[in-house]
Amino acid sequence: GNGDLYAVDGHARNWPGEIVLRPYWVTLYLRGTAPAPPPESGFLWRLSIGGVQSGSAGGVPKALMPIRTAPVISGSSLYIGGANGLFAVDLVKQQKRWGFDTAGVRSSPALADNVIYFGADDGHVYAVKADTGAKLWDVTIGDIVTSSPVVVGATLYVGSTNGTLYAIK
Repeated sequence: GNGDLYAVDGHARNWPGEIVLRPYWVTLYLRGTAPAPPPESGFLWRLSIGGVQSGSAGGVPKALMPIRTAPVISGSSLYIGGANGLFAVDLVKQQKRWGFDTAGVRSSPALADNVIYFGADDGHVYAVKADTGAKLWDVTIGDIVTSSPVVVGATLYVGSTNGTLYAIK
């Protein structure tokens, strides 16, 4: 909900009592009566990808719109949608590689043949180059696209909140 992407070690385990004690430790630290608490178990890094902005999308204020998409990972790149568009993240350098600005993106992106496909709150389905984020094409659906596109052969399938399934060649 804060527009940050977190990387965590899925094999890490909490230290005994961490979940219960950490809030108290942080409170004492903020009051200046305890040392800084250690990082949360499994925390690797965090990157702000701009998941919140002012305005609204589909009646949902974007200031309250959390990142809801699942990422797509290919090699050292991660692709994820947020309230400001779609982003590519370099997992090695832990930084944004590029961003494609559009209305909020609630559909998880799909990757096929070095092309990222995704729907947006502006009623468009987009195809962008995975390596640069350059727009290849867009198709106007006319309503918010929240479903995740699927590529089968040379056809892209995506649903919209208007109740229609689209096949785009």
